[in-house]
Amino acid sequence: MSIRKIELMCFRNHHNAMFEFTSGLNILWGENGSGKTAIIEAIHLLSIGRSFRTNRRKDLLQYGQDSFKINGTFLVDKKTDVIRLNQVSDGKRKMFVNDVPIEGLKEIVGKHPVVLLSPEEQTITKGGPQDRRQYFDKMFSVVSPEYLEKLVTFQRVLKQRNAALQLCRENRAGVSEIETWEEPLAVAAASVWKMRKSMIAGFSTCCKKAVHNYGETDAFLEVGYESKNPGAISEILNALKNQRRKDIINSNTETGPHRDRYSFVLNGKDIRSFASQGEHKLALVLIKLAELYYVKERQGAAPVFLLDDLLAKLDFKRGQKVLSLLEKTAQTIVTTTDIVQVKNRRGNLSAKEHTSIHLEKKCKV
Repeated sequence: MSIRKIELMCFRNHHNAMFEFTSGLNILWGENGSGKTAIIEAIHLLSIGRSFRTNRRKDLLQYGQDSFKINGTFLVDKKTDVIRLNQVSDGKRKMFVNDVPIEGLKEIVGKHPVVLLSPEEQTITKGGPQDRRQYFDKMFSVVSPEYLEKLVTFQRVLKQRNAALQLCRENRAGVSEIETWEEPLAVAAASVWKMRKSMIAGFSTCCKKAVHNYGETDAFLEVGYESKNPGAISEILNALKNQRRKDIINSNTETGPHRDRYSFVLNGKDIRSFASQGEHKLALVLIKLAELYYVKERQGAAPVFLLDDLLAKLDFKRGQKVLSLLEKTAQTIVTTTDIVQVKNRRGNLSAKEHTSIHLEKKCKV
């Protein structure tokens, strides 16, 4: 899978721009503020429908504009897909695949997958439990429409039970209102838990592969997973019933996959609690390589790898290793302020499957 072209209209600081990519290494270089990361962000938006930089859609609009458009051309199994995204300032958004409108993100997630390695992604190792849950939920949703469907169902029913808990706490509803949602919640929770267990095992295998291919002979990366899964649906129902009084007080459901905890362990140390800055960087690289392998194995084709400004934060040897592995595996789009950095790590960039695009910072009048 690869992206061949992207067009940006009134998106971030790009008024009307078009960029074409080759199947190999693509370098976007220029000074800060020239719009390199915006291109990466636009590709990410077309892939999963969300930005990795902001949750505020208005932030994506070019200053003074009330709408933006992104068009992307992807090549999938020798077939061309054109994805269009139109966004206006009041929040309304429309997406099209080959001119056919899509009703929801479930129709696009996983169709044109990308793997992102950027400073924002460091929350995977440094952030709280919710950051890691979101990371794994996104990755599992990309490779499995079934997982995404079950996760969305669970989240919808969880929201309904939490609303009933709030009403009961305020004496505006009885316990029966809560009970209405407990069986569907237990069924949905059991489905999510079952899929997670299997998928985590597959990702863990890819972590070992990433460490081996990266050549870190002294490194050992493990995925930790803690779940308070009571077991069968009947046992989940009992847990919900036993927890009900406390849940009403907190207006929140304590039992379910939304309380699962993931961790990453490097050489026997929990990364979030005990890792150095260098170990955080190494772990993130290994995690992202594992994600690349995992998506490729499950999808049958390599995703596009988006590498945003990470080479500036990796030492020479590690940066060289990353580019070498990616060159053999996936189409890669790299942003950098210094193309010499990439050339020093990669060497010859004259092959037809590689390209570099220079962006200049636009002066404001």
